[in-house]
Amino acid sequence: GQNLVAEGHDGNARIFDDDVQAAAEQMQQDDDVIEIKLSVIFDCAVSVLKVCILLFLKMLILPLVLGILLDCATLELFDAKIQSRVQYAGADLFGGLLIHWVAGITFMLFVTVSVLQLREVIHPDLLARIIRPQEPQPDLLGNLLKERGFTHAKRMLVSLSIYIALLAVNVWLPSKCLALSGISSYVPVFRPRFWRIVLPQLQVPLELLVFHLSMLAVLEKYKNFIGQLQHKWLVFMCGFLGLTDCLLPRDVDGFVLVGSKPLFRPSNDDSKGILEATFISGEATAVKTGEEPEAPTGSKELDPFWTELISLHKKNDLIDGCIVAHVNADDAPTSCVETGVTNSAGRRVLDASKARIRLPMQPGDTPFYEDEVTMKKESTFLPTSIGAYRFRLSPSTESDKLASSDESIEIWKEVCGNPTPRPPEGWDDLGAGGAEVQGRWAWNNEAKSKIEEGIAQRSVFFESRAEDENRITSAVKHGVKGLYLILKVVVLVILSWMAMSVTIFCGISAPLVTGRFIFFLLQLPVHFIHDPIAYTIGGATVFPIVFKIQKAVTKREDDVSRCLLNWASSFRLPPQGSPKLGIVLQALILWFAVIPLLVGLIYHLFFVKGPSFWLHNESLLDATSLAFAWGVGTMLMNAWAALCFINAFKSEFWLNIVFVGDPAAAGGGVADAAAGAGAGAGAAPVAPNNANNDADGGDDNDDASDHEVAPSLASSPMRLQGKDGLVARFSSVLYAILGKWEWDKVDRDILLGQSLVPLVQQLLILFVGPIVAFLGWSKLLSFLTRGRGRAGIILPYVGFVERGLYLRFFYRFFVLTTLSIQLASVGQKALQRWFRAAHSAARNDRYLIGEVLMNYVRQPSN
Repeated sequence: GQNLVAEGHDGNARIFDDDVQAAAEQMQQDDDVIEIKLSVIFDCAVSVLKVCILLFLKMLILPLVLGILLDCATLELFDAKIQSRVQYAGADLFGGLLIHWVAGITFMLFVTVSVLQLREVIHPDLLARIIRPQEPQPDLLGNLLKERGFTHAKRMLVSLSIYIALLAVNVWLPSKCLALSGISSYVPVFRPRFWRIVLPQLQVPLELLVFHLSMLAVLEKYKNFIGQLQHKWLVFMCGFLGLTDCLLPRDVDGFVLVGSKPLFRPSNDDSKGILEATFISGEATAVKTGEEPEAPTGSKELDPFWTELISLHKKNDLIDGCIVAHVNADDAPTSCVETGVTNSAGRRVLDASKARIRLPMQPGDTPFYEDEVTMKKESTFLPTSIGAYRFRLSPSTESDKLASSDESIEIWKEVCGNPTPRPPEGWDDLGAGGAEVQGRWAWNNEAKSKIEEGIAQRSVFFESRAEDENRITSAVKHGVKGLYLILKVVVLVILSWMAMSVTIFCGISAPLVTGRFIFFLLQLPVHFIHDPIAYTIGGATVFPIVFKIQKAVTKREDDVSRCLLNWASSFRLPPQGSPKLGIVLQALILWFAVIPLLVGLIYHLFFVKGPSFWLHNESLLDATSLAFAWGVGTMLMNAWAALCFINAFKSEFWLNIVFVGDPAAAGGGVADAAAGAGAGAGAAPVAPNNANNDADGGDDNDDASDHEVAPSLASSPMRLQGKDGLVARFSSVLYAILGKWEWDKVDRDILLGQSLVPLVQQLLILFVGPIVAFLGWSKLLSFLTRGRGRAGIILPYVGFVERGLYLRFFYRFFVLTTLSIQLASVGQKALQRWFRAAHSAARNDRYLIGEVLMNYVRQPSN
């Protein structure tokens, strides 16, 4: 019994031990699972922390540091001190940090875009292997996590160093020069004015947000324009300094024969072998010579020049020195030039089907072509294209069925043409593909585009020395030439820095000066001037004019002075007795004198004239008022005409800006169709009245035809807006007359009947009508008050109002009333459509038209 009890205890102990062991194993498994989960969580947290730190450093700290450095570099220009900046940051910390961040990120964007454009403008041998192009980042977070923190830190330090160096050269140094010259005190951009409409803590961030988004949009749309400016500047300056072959990519126009070199030379060494020459199709590679058969004494051997050439090609060394030293160019005919062909890769060659020459094994063998399959490894191959040189068997050697020992190879050199237009269109489209598709210069091991394959070889600054050339003589000869070219490059860099500084200065100052001048014409009070708005208005005025001038100048082959001389020399008057000159003079007087004066006087009476004027304490008209009125009227009229030309008064224009980004497209397509539909029934574009445009316009038939056609034109008026509208027709006719002296384009209806005369009539109504109504109301009010309101009147809830104030109010009321009546009469068809649409909507809603009606079923009560 005791044994049984002991065995029972032992069994229970074993079961207990098994349970304990199983529980321990389960706990260990649970601990392992928890450890794995904690490890995963920790890794995720570390990854998130790493990404956050990198983004924080790259997107916040780096731009902020650059913005603070920009501010410090320009403090002297703005006549400010660090203490004032610290005080502003203390009053508005968020606004101060945001200003510096926006300044820094804008500087980074400009530098990045400019450097990337410069990479594509100059020859690919210079910057294409150093500056990495913009590439698509489908897995940006993965790339950030894959690379080590040390790599990111090194890149950030390198980027910061480059930005600081460029900031010192392009911002601090020009700022120092401007401050020392004293010009900064006269430039408006360094004495900014701000109008605080709302709280600065709210207004400043909103304006900075709008500025940043606008800058992103402008850079995205016009970044290639920066590259085009760089290209035009470098083409001009490199042509002037003689650096085009060294710095810019050029097309290959053809090839000139340098000379002809025999394959063999007399041999006194019996151990030399004799080789055979033939063309081999395939890619341009060279295979090293293998074992060579023995030849009898007194035979000819392969010229070592060819093996040296192949060796230099394998080492990617320059072959110019070797060819110049061994080939006598005087023996080549001067007129031997060939255009060549372009192979499938885009490279300019003599024959696209022949890429290698197999040097002959022995004289007397029959030349034959070999492909990649039958090519012998023991042969020595000379590529037909090495650098700027092309090689081809002489015609006699290629035509003979049996090769002789007098075989020779012709050596041709590229003839450089015009600089290759850069940058190519769409090169920065990240979704298009690599360099082969985009047309940009290749990076690292990318396949080259046809454009890059087709450019000419660049001339180097220091040429290589031939093997048989004296080292000292070569150093003196090539070193002096290289130093001279380097000196030219330094001059180019200095001139480019000066040109860039002047361009940036003008690009910042010119729009602001223009905007300030517009505010001056509008006679706004000083405390209402806000420089961000002034810069926007000035930029919208200056930049389109600059772009138009730049396009007009680049399209013309002759220079501007020659064009002006040709224009002046081609002047001619219309036929004698023709009314065309009178029509043009009337149009010019109305557009440049009458209409601006009417618009300016209406503006001055409505906005500028104060209460003292309406109390007859100021002169009605003086020279200063007329000058300001003419200036502001000219500005407003031309601005209105430009807005009509680009269709800016249509909703499609603004939709294209927001969603398409091409405001010029608003002048046609959907916008034109919408504008034509909005003109109403019968509103169709009218062709110019060519019946008036006979050269012998002195007859009475011209006037008769004018009177005959006028009613039909009046019955179907042109629409004003768009590139086919009345404003565009008027400007094109005026340009044809004054720019090309084409008097046959004179059209009375385009210049007067449908444009200026109706406009003058409406402006006269707007000018005279409110004045007459105001005078009548003043007389009536004086009669009703019997002269007791000379000082002013008392109004309910307002109190005492001075007489000048309420007189000005009544004049403005009459102007607005007259303008409303004019707009209603012009847009009565649109108002009728709006009224009918509103009436139909209200009627349909009242009578449930268009609604789905359902029977009402009463639910039974419980």
